[in-house]
Amino acid sequence: MRREVKRLSRSRTALFAVAIAALGPTLLSSPWADSHLGAHFVSQLLIVAVGLPCLIVLARNAPLAALEPDASKRSPPPSRGRRASGRQRPRALPARKVAPPVAQRDRVRLAALLAVGLGVWLLVATVLSPQPAVAFFGVQARANGALLGLALVAAWAIGVSSGRDAAAAIESVLLGVVGLNAIVALVQTISGVGLASGRAQGLFGNPVFLAGLLSGGLWLVIQRFRTDQRWGWAVVLVVAATQTTGSRFALILLPVVVVASFFVLTRRRTALLVLAIVAGVGLGGGLAAVGGASSATARAGQGIAGGGFSQRLEIWSWSMHAIKHRPIQGQGPGQVQAATERFKTLAFSRHDPEPTFDDAHNLIVEYLVTTGVPGAALLIAFTVMTLLLAGWRSPMGGFAIFTLALHGVEPPHAELTPLLFLALGAAASGAAPLLIGVPRALRPALVSVAVVVGGVIAVGSVYGTSSPSTPSRAYADARIARRLLPMWSSAYSRTGRIDVDHGKFKDAARWLRIAAEREPYQAFLWSQLAFAEEQTGHVADAEAHYRRALEDNHYSVDTLNRLVALLVRNGRSQDARVYVQRSLQVTPNQPSLRKLLQ
Repeated sequence: MRREVKRLSRSRTALFAVAIAALGPTLLSSPWADSHLGAHFVSQLLIVAVGLPCLIVLARNAPLAALEPDASKRSPPPSRGRRASGRQRPRALPARKVAPPVAQRDRVRLAALLAVGLGVWLLVATVLSPQPAVAFFGVQARANGALLGLALVAAWAIGVSSGRDAAAAIESVLLGVVGLNAIVALVQTISGVGLASGRAQGLFGNPVFLAGLLSGGLWLVIQRFRTDQRWGWAVVLVVAATQTTGSRFALILLPVVVVASFFVLTRRRTALLVLAIVAGVGLGGGLAAVGGASSATARAGQGIAGGGFSQRLEIWSWSMHAIKHRPIQGQGPGQVQAATERFKTLAFSRHDPEPTFDDAHNLIVEYLVTTGVPGAALLIAFTVMTLLLAGWRSPMGGFAIFTLALHGVEPPHAELTPLLFLALGAAASGAAPLLIGVPRALRPALVSVAVVVGGVIAVGSVYGTSSPSTPSRAYADARIARRLLPMWSSAYSRTGRIDVDHGKFKDAARWLRIAAEREPYQAFLWSQLAFAEEQTGHVADAEAHYRRALEDNHYSVDTLNRLVALLVRNGRSQDARVYVQRSLQVTPNQPSLRKLLQ
């Protein structure tokens, strides 16, 4: 195939990079767009399609002109056209030790090779997974499969390839996105509308992801505050919004941000920063109290060891067992629940016997479970290399670091996690856009495939989440969703539930069986299948599938009690005693079950 050197169009690659920064944490992160349009999958497919050619060239041998060090990276420039306000001039950052052009190119190439290695291993782990299709795309509600991992490395390559002008535009867009989410969070807190468990979530569907964006965004604001004192009001705004997310871990990061600011601000500006942060914490706490919402300081007063953190310790404990079970290839990308569900403990189940966790609440632990030790090692090496290239003092390097810090206690996000790697790439970009040498038709072909596959997922998601008014329309929508989204269980289980509602238990059992085979680690699917088989008189099959559900969730009280009822109805009370005892271990206050032990 003929190859020729072709310049990346700045108006295309750079514009796409800016679009990722603008749409990812806003429109594409909204719960409605994700659930009804499959937006996360569409964006990830496009990022991979656009970034893969860039990554290929960076791994081969990046052109020297595109990666020459830029003097502006040694110290962020002062604001244009206006002298910094305040009596003291802002402290110039110490000159950053910039590698010679050839060394810089070699480091970028090393990072690209690590990215390629990570991408290849993600695909290997996907092929070796018990459910390859689900492993590639990820859990439908999370979009956390191999495609997300490929989007991380592709986003970094896009950032590196876009050039200095695009990097400045990305930084400005990120500031706007952070400000927009902060304002929305404060409005939610005051009005009480759009809160999640009493916590502001901004334009995201979860407060913890908003906290991650704001934690990184605070560093961007501090960089502007360095040259213009008026940005102190933005510091107050972002910190107040962080307070309303209720994230105790984001609150812990605030002192770390202050310590880091000593290296980029004068003493006077640092003192003003501390005052602005204190004011933001007070403002956010006051607004939360007025609106009846939860604040980060109020939740911190309840103790870090309780609540969500104890659950994280449990999940990490289960993960260690899963890693020992499949240490090399892992369970498959996005398959945390499949790997860890069976290790759930009685003590945890007593707190809540039915919850499931499809992530490890720690990026490294998640990769250890899902891609094995090689996958986690490649991720760590790639991330460290990109951090070294970006430099933590740079605006977007610091943004990525503080956003990444929340990934130590929170799950990856389908839009936010690629965004931080885009920022890392942009922070390491050179003065010129990248020159690439790839087949002329490669990028259009990849984008075309991404658009087609993304369109299929979007249409399938529309039909899969529709609310038809008639049974015939419900069947028709479910049929279309099954054809377009065969990799997930949702369309099949929805069809089964429709049949159950209309008393068609034989048909329901057929569809629920397919759903359970698509995602066999979902214990509730086996339980629903067993119920449908009970109604058709297939007692042996129902019992077998109740037992299958208990293989993954040993302490599901609902499944245990259904199995007990089935055995008792068929004159096998003695066989039911072991399940009665287990159910009572989880939830002792069940008088009707205790009678069976007498």
